[in-house]
Amino acid sequence: MAKIVRRVKAKIVRLYRGGLNIEQVKAVVLEDYPKITTDCIHSLLRKWFIVRADELWAVAVKQVGHCAICRKTPDLEAHHLISRDNYLFRWDERNGVCLCSHHHRFAPDIAAHGPAEAEAGFDDWMREQMREHKPEQWQWYLENKDRKDTYKPAIDDLVAVCDKLQATMKVRTRGIRNGR
Repeated sequence: MAKIVRRVKAKIVRLYRGGLNIEQVKAVVLEDYPKITTDCIHSLLRKWFIVRADELWAVAVKQVGHCAICRKTPDLEAHHLISRDNYLFRWDERNGVCLCSHHHRFAPDIAAHGPAEAEAGFDDWMREQMREHKPEQWQWYLENKDRKDTYKPAIDDLVAVCDKLQATMKVRTRGIRNGR
């Protein structure tokens, strides 16, 4: 099958978000792509919503506005405390910490991803700092870090995740504008 162009991908997502099911979306899109399959539409929607959820989650985590380790503000990145492979927690804001790129990947002493000694430094920092300054998040992490769920979200689950993250950010942004 030929590669689906961006315009048609956007149309598929828009139709699905507008309330059509996958078969109805297929019927509408068949005019442009007569060989499109239900599996292809399903795969496209799933990938699109995963990427969108990842983007929204990262923005939500970075709304702190500074690195949790050094408090610097440039080059912020969102780090998953529990692997992003675990879909059960992948988009849970408690599973994120805002780090500068240096402490996310490059620092020789404390980095979430880096040489073993840097990762050990990050683990030590988490134990000390999160336990003291973010006890609820630390407790959540301890309770869930070893869970190996095989949950694979359906498209409707991904839509709900995106909607929840979007709504959370709107509330936060409104609060900032109102001086809260």
